[in-house]
Formats: sequence, C-alpha cells, structure tokens
Amino acid sequence: MKRILAGAAAVLAAVVMALAAVAAVGSVVSCGRRAAGTTQEQARQEAKLERQAAKQAARKVEKAAKQAGRKAEKAASQAGTAAEEAEVLGRAVVTLSVCHVQTAPDYESALDNQFLMGRVVEMIGREGYWVQVRYPEGESMATGWVNELALAPMEEPALDAWLSSPRYICTAVFSHVYRQPSAQSDYLVGWVLGDIARQTLDDRGRPVRAGRFLGVTLPDGQQGYVPEDTAADFRQWAETREPTAENILATARQLLGSTYLWGGTSVQGVDCSGLVQLAFFMNGVLLPRNSGTQNRCGTEVWTAPEEGALPDAALVQPGDLLSFGTPAQDGNRERITHIALSLGGLEILQSSQLVRINTLEPGRPDTYARTPLHVRRLIPATPGLDAWRTVPGAALLKDSPLYFARPAEPVPEETLAGGADAFFRADTLSDAVFARMDGVSWKPGCPVPREELRYLRVLHRDASGAAYVGEMVVNQSIAQDVLEIFRALFDAGYPIEKMRLIDDYGGDDAASMAANNSSCFNYRPKAHNTAELSLHASGRAIDINPRYNPYVRVRADGTRLVEPPEAAPYADRSRPSPYRIERGDLCHRLFLEHGFRWGGGWASGPDYQHFEK
Repeated sequence: MKRILAGAAAVLAAVVMALAAVAAVGSVVSCGRRAAGTTQEQARQEAKLERQAAKQAARKVEKAAKQAGRKAEKAASQAGTAAEEAEVLGRAVVTLSVCHVQTAPDYESALDNQFLMGRVVEMIGREGYWVQVRYPEGESMATGWVNELALAPMEEPALDAWLSSPRYICTAVFSHVYRQPSAQSDYLVGWVLGDIARQTLDDRGRPVRAGRFLGVTLPDGQQGYVPEDTAADFRQWAETREPTAENILATARQLLGSTYLWGGTSVQGVDCSGLVQLAFFMNGVLLPRNSGTQNRCGTEVWTAPEEGALPDAALVQPGDLLSFGTPAQDGNRERITHIALSLGGLEILQSSQLVRINTLEPGRPDTYARTPLHVRRLIPATPGLDAWRTVPGAALLKDSPLYFARPAEPVPEETLAGGADAFFRADTLSDAVFARMDGVSWKPGCPVPREELRYLRVLHRDASGAAYVGEMVVNQSIAQDVLEIFRALFDAGYPIEKMRLIDDYGGDDAASMAANNSSCFNYRPKAHNTAELSLHASGRAIDINPRYNPYVRVRADGTRLVEPPEAAPYADRSRPSPYRIERGDLCHRLFLEHGFRWGGGWASGPDYQHFEK
C-alpha cells in the first residue's frame, strides 16, 4: 500500500508538471503570435517575459506537487504503521495456486502483489468477502486485500501441523492439481513454480502414489493429484538448495518470454522485483518483495558517479543486482523503480515489458535505454546454503516461520539454575495431546489404548550445549526407564538435537528422521514389512538422532538401502558427528542397563538409531 500511495503521488506530480510545461509552451506560442503585430525587439522582450513567467509558474506547481507527494508519503507511512500495529485476527494459508493481492477490497483496485499456494499470512481485517492480510516486507510489514476463497484460515494447532507436515513444492513451470491421477481428469487448481501442497498419506503414513501421480492435499482440505515429475519433497528440497549464480539465473531463464505484470510474482506474470524474488525463492533464499528494499540487500559494489555512467563490465558478476531509478537531486531522495539480474558484464535479465535479456552496452539493437544507479552483490564468497545467513536483507527459506514450524526456544540457563527436576515428568495423555495424535500417530485399531500411553516431558541438549524441552509418548511400561535415561543424558550433556512428537511431522517417519527428530510411539508397521507391526506401534521402541544413525539394509540384489536417505554419509560409522551413537558410549550403556536392545548390532541390517524393550 505504501508503494502504491507513494507511486500515485509521484505520478500526480509528474502529470501536474507536464501540464505546467504545456502551459509554458502555450505561452511561448501566444507570445510568438503577438510578436507579429509588434517590432522584432518588442517581440523578443515579451517572449522573454512570458518564458520567465512560465518557469516561475512551473516551479510553483512543481513545489506544490512535491509537497503533495511528501504528504502522501507521510499518510502512507502512517497507514503502514497502523497496519503494523493492527490486531491479528488469525492466520491463514494461501490455498489458490496464485493469489492476487489488491490495494483495496475491490477488483477494480490495483494489483500490488501475488502469493503462491502454501504461504502463511496474517489476517487483520475484513470487508465483505475481502480479507485484509499482512506480511513481511524487508524490515517492516506490508498489507493488502485478498478474496476470502483464496485463504484457508487455521487455528494454531492446525497451522503448526501444516508447517510440520510433509509437503511437496512444485518445481515445474506450470501444471495442474488433477481430481484423479490422470491428465485427462478435471483439475482443481493450477500447480505452478513455487506452489506448496501437503503430501496425502495412506493409513500407514506413506505418501499416496498412483502410477505417475502423487497425492496432494490442498490447504483447504481438497485432495487431488500432481504429476510426479513436477514435485519434490519440500523439506528436503529446502534443505538441499544450492543458490549459486548459475542456478539462480537458470531459474530466471525459465520465465523468459513471460509477460510483465505490475504486482506479479509468478509464472502467470511478473514485474521486475517479482522475477528477482521468485528466482531466489526457488533456490532457497527469501528476498524482500520490492525493488527499493531489494536494493538494500547484499553489499554495494558500484554506485553511479554521475547520471548516465556505466559500471566497468569486469566488475559486474553473474547474479549481481542492478537497480535503476531517479538519483537524489534538488533535495529529493533517490528513488529505485526498477531492478534486474546480471548475467555477467553488461548483460542483464529483467522483466520490462516482458522477461527478456538486454545489454547496457550502447549502440546495440537490444540495448536497454536506462543506466543503473547501483550494483549490489548478494551471492556470498563462501559456497553453501548456510552462508546466506550472513547476507544483509536475505533469509533462508528453511528457517522461515512462514513455511516451517518455528524451532524450539532454548531454556534459559538461569531457569535451569533453580533445578531441572520439574522438567522431567510422565503424565497420562491429556485431551490436547491426544488431539494432536488422533488420526496421525494413533489410529483406530492401535493395539495400545490411550490409557496405556504416557506423555513425557524432558530436557535435552543439542550439540551446542543449549537446553530444550523435549516431548515423547511411550508405553507406560517403560516410562520410568526412559525418564531416568534422559535425565542422565541431560546431566552429562549428551547431545540430542530434537525431541518432538512424530505427529508434528504428520506421522511420517521419513520426515521425522530427516529432521533428526528423536521419537518413540507411532502406530506403523516395521520398515519394509507391512504384515508385522513395529514396536513403535506399542510405544516400546525409541529412535535417537536418526539422521546421523541410519538403518542400513542390503537388498536381495546386493544394493544397499539407507534410511533416512539423508543419513547415507553416516552409514560409514567412522564419519564423525556429535550425534553419532557408538557402542559403549553413554547413550548405548544407559539403554542397555535399563533392559533395552540396540539395533546397531543386528546382523540382518544394523539400525543404529533404534532401542527397543
């Protein structure tokens, strides 16, 4: 909204100035006509006076326009502040493939932004069937209006379940969510680059697959199918991105030829900053929405010394951002109105009229007429996804609470100074806990009734030494053993990274293991044996730090299977990790002392994470 109001003020100022210029020209013309009836010298004097008067009038109009613009910017700032402070009515997940964000609750208002399916937004107002939403924009918040049918409102437990659930992200430019697993079927919604939907799981917690289609559940609960070659596991995908210049530009090139759309951020049409944002998003990096805020990301490598200057081609690297606009002058602030991606040197990839490639080199048919004000470098010198945490203005998708459940907050050490005993306890399942489990880890037919399960709260430390509150559901027969084991591990500082109910991962064992989550109860069969229940189904088996302690099995054809797949490097038990379980270490000894068996010694295939009793 702030962008629109400021833009409107600028347009108004430009129009008024143009009218003033026209008036000035008219005055000169009339002066010339009057000169026909006077001497040549008189005509020159009258023309000079007319020009001076026109200039003075134009300056007055320009001054008034600037004042109006400043008032509009102030009003926009005040409106933005009010929106930032507005009470949150609830949160919702976008359930349309591409959701249009309008500047007002009216389809005739301007398009200001787009959201892709699966994004979380705050709801702060309502007018008819329009919902006012709020979302981050750089270091502040932006607002807009969307149709209520574009959103799936969720209470906190449901939202946490969504953010923790196994999901797919669309990696194809364009497809559909079909009602049936067939391309000839009717479709529910579009399925475009960056859309996110929940994986539909069968009654054993496995992703539904039908031929070459994958089952998906939309945020509003509708179920359908997407082609398997259009989707990737969202969590794994987000954690394995490689945001190099080559990959970011390859994503942007997929949109070449797409139409320019003010406010667009999708393959259905993008503006300049929308193209940049989408290219980085599909490589695991979150950038602000607008060109002005994107121009504050990264570090400055070049600033135009004067209007019309060009950077040295050797200075500009692929993946740099080039920003364009109006330089600061006559007391006015610099205004960034356009942004482009560098292909290296003076070649740029941008959305201007359409997504296209241009050059800044003068005199060529594809020369872009404008010259940049700044060149900014975002791509860190150190390779790897985590290095992006040091890039000003950028954030990692895998860290975002808009897409993933918030990480647990560590327990302050001053809190622990009063004693840790209160944190270690076993209780029967409360209604709130059982509501999280019902239909997820606990299903009809479960051989263990609710009354025989216990909800444990314990403390554990991660590899950095930070303390966290963990939770686990176990069989009542082992509850006291498990409390004693985890208390001893905590006191010794033995590292356990995460300990959450597997229900936070949709009951999906693969997702829980990939997140290195230690867990116990989950009504499911043994791995690769659908006829026999695992001891996890009765709450008598515990997996510890599974991402670094895999289950390794050799198939009949001699090939090796490692679960979770992310743990494959740690099938080599000589590979160091603070979360690795070793024979004879404290974790191994404590479980054995309490009568558990360790899967790490199984001849049929070691399961290094697994303890059972």
